[in-house]
Amino acid sequence: MYTFIYFSYKKDFYSLLKSVDTVICNFPDSYILVFEDPDNKFTEEQILILSQKVLSISPHPLGFSPKNGNGKDNFKAQIKAYNLAIKETKAEFIIKIDSDTLINDRFNRYLNKDVDFIGTEVSYLGESKYIYGNLYVMSKKFVKKLADITDCDFNKLNSDAKKYYAENRVIYGLSNILNVNKKIYSHDKGYVFNLDFISNVRIARSSNTKIINSFSLSEMNEYPSIHYWSSEKLIRYHKDRNFLLFYIILLKKNFKNLMRYLVNKL
Repeated sequence: MYTFIYFSYKKDFYSLLKSVDTVICNFPDSYILVFEDPDNKFTEEQILILSQKVLSISPHPLGFSPKNGNGKDNFKAQIKAYNLAIKETKAEFIIKIDSDTLINDRFNRYLNKDVDFIGTEVSYLGESKYIYGNLYVMSKKFVKKLADITDCDFNKLNSDAKKYYAENRVIYGLSNILNVNKKIYSHDKGYVFNLDFISNVRIARSSNTKIINSFSLSEMNEYPSIHYWSSEKLIRYHKDRNFLLFYIILLKKNFKNLMRYLVNKL
């Protein structure tokens, strides 16, 4: 049994709804739990719509806005949410998924009940490896181990993970520290289609893997999930098959990211 967990808020409602619909369509027997940002709550109308699709909508265990999702306290709060979900649904596996991520039935092929942690690898030149944070799978065994981590465990993380305590770096690091059985797919053979082409090129250079072409609709359609880069517009235009506007937004976002990367290199 799988339980999908979202951490979301009012502004992302459209994206969240579309993502939830893909989970319901492809995993009809799963549970879906949503933890909302206490400082950016859903409207009453949004809750009414969402409550017809998910098992529960609860405040984020952090008690206040997690903002960018970084930090030890936020990570601990997410682990608390995962353990609450296990108690509520009796799930054997927790799948953490972001509102800007849509999945299809191909995702099933990547699930393996014999491992405790499943992710898709990310790496940049000069940095340590980690995973995409928008979609990963944890067994009940791993989640319960995470509930018992201490500051001593955090101190064992590498410097990249301890820089901001970004969720995806921390959980990958802890999977190594706790020595759990895991399956981490290479970037080009994983289940995440990333629309950030600049990052795809950089990751391919670092990991010596094939570049994922963010502008290829045919390649996009072959993947089990699409990460829409926190963009409601990209989801909306893609779902509506308005490819002209989809590519305009995609080009703009990639151009901004390229400029940001070049400025940081100077």
